[in-house]
Amino acid sequence: MFNVIKCYKVKKTTLAKVSNHTHRTKLTATEQARICHDKTANNKILVGSNVSADIRNRIKNYSTNKTRKDAVYCEHYVISASPEFFKKYPGKFDDWVSAQVDFLRDEFGPNLTTAVLHLDETTPHIEAFVTPIIKNEKTGKLELNRKAFNNARGGLNSFTALQTRHAEHNKKFGLVRGVSKEKTLVEADELNDYYKTVQQYSEDLSSYKPPVIADLMPNKRWGMYKLDDIKNALQKALHVNSKVFKKAVAAVQYYKKQNKKLIKKKNIAEANALLVTKENTKLKKELVIKNELHKQLKPLISLGEKAIDLGMSEKIEKQYYAKYNPEPAPVPPEPEPEDKQNKKTFKLK
Repeated sequence: MFNVIKCYKVKKTTLAKVSNHTHRTKLTATEQARICHDKTANNKILVGSNVSADIRNRIKNYSTNKTRKDAVYCEHYVISASPEFFKKYPGKFDDWVSAQVDFLRDEFGPNLTTAVLHLDETTPHIEAFVTPIIKNEKTGKLELNRKAFNNARGGLNSFTALQTRHAEHNKKFGLVRGVSKEKTLVEADELNDYYKTVQQYSEDLSSYKPPVIADLMPNKRWGMYKLDDIKNALQKALHVNSKVFKKAVAAVQYYKKQNKKLIKKKNIAEANALLVTKENTKLKKELVIKNELHKQLKPLISLGEKAIDLGMSEKIEKQYYAKYNPEPAPVPPEPEPEDKQNKKTFKLK
């Protein structure tokens, strides 16, 4: 089961739209289709009160620089997990929600303005909003500056590092980090783009009606049709439904592309699983060797323990050193020269 955290940038022009979606005040047709309105009342505000108001107040009260028209007002984080996690461990849900809020507070501090729990879509998730306000080292003032905000947290790889920290934070729930896009080379599709594509093709194909032969060809008996009549009928059918056909072809191409991405992810997952299997086999072999060695050494260990209990360890140690480190034999004195042996001593009287 995978840990999920995504990040989107929100500018001034799209802030109201994002806020409306989060609080379910104004929804597009696509959003209406994927939301279960009977469960909307179960949604819960975890931090702050209103996305748009919280962000504007934070910028107004703390940011000292003049914001550009195209400035990023906030970063929009979506936090979730594999759907089976919520089905398999419903008892862990409240702890999971609390853990995500703790992570966001530790990571962003007062820049975390709003967080909302959504329970009215297919998979439960938290939508959190962070203002990129940071202290300017030169002026010492707080400024809304997303580039400087991310540079201070790791630059281009700041979000990749954040994903790793978040996965580590949720390891206690049995969730793991997915393979980074630097390895898979696969860019994730925007959720809204995916839903728009599905909705568009669903509407186009649902309105498609096959042409009727009587409408396309002159009222003749089948035996009297000429090749030109058939060609004209086919051209007319193609012309009438050309838009639908083109969109259908585009849909097929889109899902082929998605299928390739999924196959690539599957191959990477299988490769990782193979590496894990090989490592497990290696560890099992090492364990067998260690167990055999321990089996052989067990009698010696028991004997050593008994010697210690009987107070014989010092005696055994002395015997060991006496055997393997014997003292060198004494060196005999060198014999005196013959001249000295034969020489007589005379004493003067």
